[in-house]
Amino acid sequence: LDRFDEHDGPVRGVDFHKTQPLFASGGDDYKLKVWDFKLRRCLFTLLGHLDYIRTVQFHHEHPWILSCSDDQTIRIWNWQSRSC
Repeated sequence: LDRFDEHDGPVRGVDFHKTQPLFASGGDDYKLKVWDFKLRRCLFTLLGHLDYIRTVQFHHEHPWILSCSDDQTIRIWNWQSRSC
């Protein structure tokens, strides 16, 4: 087992990619982070939410991550281009 601790505050949502060694996390710091669990590090951080992130999920076909926040938005991020 391992520990990933770059969030500032509680983590509320985590999802693993089905085919890549990646997972995404979101939490009370308004940040969505994409991690490589084989390299054991955060690859990048996606910013845009204005309140706590509650849920994150990889799309099963497209290079997208969906995130839901207390800022009353659902964002669709392209994790390959790192854009929303």
